[in-house]
Amino acid sequence: MLFRSEDDRDLVRAFGVQSPLLETAQNDSPIDLEEIARRIESSLDEPRNSVFAIRGPSGSGKTYVVRRLQLLLPERDDLLVIYVPRRDVSLRRILARIVDSLPGAAAKKTREELEQNYSQDTLLQRCEQIVLYLGQALERQEFYDSQNELQKQLLGKIASDESVARGGLGGLIRNPKFCAHLSREGGPLRKLAEFTKSDVGAGEENLNVAQFSVLDFDCSDVLEKIDDKEFVLVRTLLAADKFQKIAADLLNSRLPEALRRASGMTQSFSEILGDARRELAQSDRKLVLFFEDLALAGGQHNDLYNVIRVESADMAPVKVVFAATDGFEIPEQIENLYQGEFSVPLLSADRDVDVKFARKLYTKLMNLGRIGKDAALAQLRQGAEEVSSKCDECPFRKECHEEFQEVDGVGLYPLNDHSFSLL
Repeated sequence: MLFRSEDDRDLVRAFGVQSPLLETAQNDSPIDLEEIARRIESSLDEPRNSVFAIRGPSGSGKTYVVRRLQLLLPERDDLLVIYVPRRDVSLRRILARIVDSLPGAAAKKTREELEQNYSQDTLLQRCEQIVLYLGQALERQEFYDSQNELQKQLLGKIASDESVARGGLGGLIRNPKFCAHLSREGGPLRKLAEFTKSDVGAGEENLNVAQFSVLDFDCSDVLEKIDDKEFVLVRTLLAADKFQKIAADLLNSRLPEALRRASGMTQSFSEILGDARRELAQSDRKLVLFFEDLALAGGQHNDLYNVIRVESADMAPVKVVFAATDGFEIPEQIENLYQGEFSVPLLSADRDVDVKFARKLYTKLMNLGRIGKDAALAQLRQGAEEVSSKCDECPFRKECHEEFQEVDGVGLYPLNDHSFSLL
């Protein structure tokens, strides 16, 4: 949950500051938070799975919309609500956020695995783990059998007495020389290792999980140093641009599994959430998932989509509310489950509006800090619309407000208007 207690919820409700972009958007577009919240609430008692999508360009205010919708969701004992904020930008934190509150044996096992896997291995060691799991996934017979002829050429051959492909891409990437190339500084594998290993996100640039590209296979100098005869064919194929693209796509297709396993998880999201939904169904409860950005699924999107698609009498319904930036592809099968898709436009508020919003937000925060949480809550519980200004008690109020300016009776000290014009 976004709010850890009823006190937190009351304070935020009383805060009363809204982004000027969202205020404008609500006046000029179909975005109506109260109406969307009502539609989400009405879906809660329906037996079908439901999806509500908030779309729009980067910076349009989608995250704000999702936060407000979670706040407006009624508190009910029959709901298990899981909220994934944008600040969770490491895979470990994303996975833990989702499974921590889930019931069921699968979720319990996963929590233990994530805790045990919180290791001190180096980035290069984590790179090797990811490559190991990628290679194993590429060599499995069921994966090999599902590919076309060009892909199979890269994947190698399966002997009649074996169930894994040999002499192909899965073995090549595990070759120490090629693995070192993939693990190079600044490459996608290094970023993926950081994404799985870190307990503290490295910033919003990691929201979109790194992917392999033709650049990772356009490396004739590296391939020439690999003299193992087993890989002669795949080395020859990788000299062609089309096979470099096929190789990158093959690795990317198995990335979710490799990242999950490198993080310590032996079960997929489909298995974990399926088990949890069966447990919830026994107590007639529903699962509600909020994602401030769908990219926060940590590369496990297909598993999440599978969870949304599956409906069964022995499983609790799942309701999903997410924001996704324009251009982020959603499968048509998931779009068919939409009970609402809402667009938040990117509106160009002028500089003066931005500064006014920043001043108001700052003074609200400063005043709340000066008043203190307990005193603020006491005022709200006694029926106050807003928390009173601490400045009213200050003997220097008049001089301070004249020198530093004020907003709604709350001084900007220690900043002033000029400070906000520089933000």
